Amino acid sequence: MGLPISQLVDLLSAELGRPVIDRTGFTQKLSVSLDFDSGQLSTDPGAAARDPQTPGGSLSAPLLSDALKERLGLELKTGTGPVEELQIERIERPSEN
Repeated sequence: MGLPISQLVDLLSAELGRPVIDRTGFTQKLSVSLDFDSGQLSTDPGAAARDPQTPGGSLSAPLLSDALKERLGLELKTGTGPVEELQIERIERPSEN
């Protein structure tokens, strides 16, 4: 039992708050768990997650981008691409029938 890459992309989109586009071409299901620091969501590979509870700010769980790279070999890249958009042109109250 595993997770299709399309569901992982949906989860990543929800977690990041912006669209994620799958350009992997991967068709097999994934069976993996990811531990990452959701407090500092960043796709900057050079960023480090710090634990504010620890004196000196020692490293905590890896950032999402680092966890994806280490566990799945996937890389998040910022870019532009086609996304679906819903545009509402007019709203009317329903008539009484």
